[in-house]
Amino acid sequence: VVRVLLDLLALGAPGLAYVAWVALGGGFAEMVEQLTGGVPAYGERLLGLWLADPEVLTKAPVRELGFFAVIAVVLLAVRLPGDRLGAAGRVASWLLVLAGAAAVVWTVVDGRFTGSSRWADVLWWIVAVSVPVNAAVARKVPWAGLLVLATGFMTSLSWGNDTPTLLTGTLALTALLLLSHVVPPRPRLARRWVTATAGLTAVAVCGWVVVARHDQAAYLDLGHDRLTADLGDVSPAMSGIRTNPSTYAYVRQIRDCLDRFPAPRTAVLPDNAFAYPAFGLTNPFPLEWPLPLEIVGDAPQRMLAKSDELNREGGYLVLFQTVPSRLLATGGPVPAEVPADTPVFTYLGLERAIQARLTGRVVTCGSFVGKYAP
Repeated sequence: VVRVLLDLLALGAPGLAYVAWVALGGGFAEMVEQLTGGVPAYGERLLGLWLADPEVLTKAPVRELGFFAVIAVVLLAVRLPGDRLGAAGRVASWLLVLAGAAAVVWTVVDGRFTGSSRWADVLWWIVAVSVPVNAAVARKVPWAGLLVLATGFMTSLSWGNDTPTLLTGTLALTALLLLSHVVPPRPRLARRWVTATAGLTAVAVCGWVVVARHDQAAYLDLGHDRLTADLGDVSPAMSGIRTNPSTYAYVRQIRDCLDRFPAPRTAVLPDNAFAYPAFGLTNPFPLEWPLPLEIVGDAPQRMLAKSDELNREGGYLVLFQTVPSRLLATGGPVPAEVPADTPVFTYLGLERAIQARLTGRVVTCGSFVGKYAP
């Protein structure tokens, strides 16, 4: 008991130290408000994979989950009696396990190694089905499988990439291992070098497919062959980063704006957090990337209060983008100039409120509009 208490104390020590430090500094109430005022990410898309649209159960790659679940139920019925079914039971077990393995492989194929198809979610659910089947047949809890399942859930706790894509290889292998431990023991027919060769071949093929898919579907950009512009021409900090001509023109416009309207404090709102390290800017606002889920509690008031402070002190340039980031990702057009009254891109209207609150001179630069007080 004492050892368990000591372990629990060691586990909670960092959190307790943090709370104590904040409380000693007089910020306990603010800490509670911030922690309870945010919008949580609890894996709702993963846990409710088919709840919002049950029709996905008939479409790739989610349909493999239903196929695997049926196989798991039948396999459980065959294996629970043990060896009482004799040779027929052993043959049926192997056929069912091979069918389950085929479902796992086909999930990977149907997913095309892309996050948008939710194939990683399907693999997570396949493991979730495999764990109780393995536990029921083996009569012991597969703790390693549960650990993989928990890790997959944790990797899906995101506002953006809310899917365990980074763990797909582990999920697939875990499902196959859990299935393989369900079948009756069999004599070793293959030599070790055959098994090793098959494993290396599978890794090589998957690696080649991943590279090919990466080249075709870059994150928020065009295919590899259309990334013809090097952002190192705009800023040495981005040297070697290739992108499409539209995004290049957009980033180049930011650089031109900074040259035309120098200021000790500069903000580029909303989707331009990269600009601060890339161009060495000092952002005057408390948020560098005001995403909707970041605008919680008193965040809007603090952003607007900073606008009032900038009005009093001067020395700022605040640029507002008029071209949505999603348009840049598709290589859409970036205007060379826009009128001063062009609507700015915003998520919740905060950028428009900041634009209206600032009293600096209205400026335009490329596709950006802004407020400037040197």
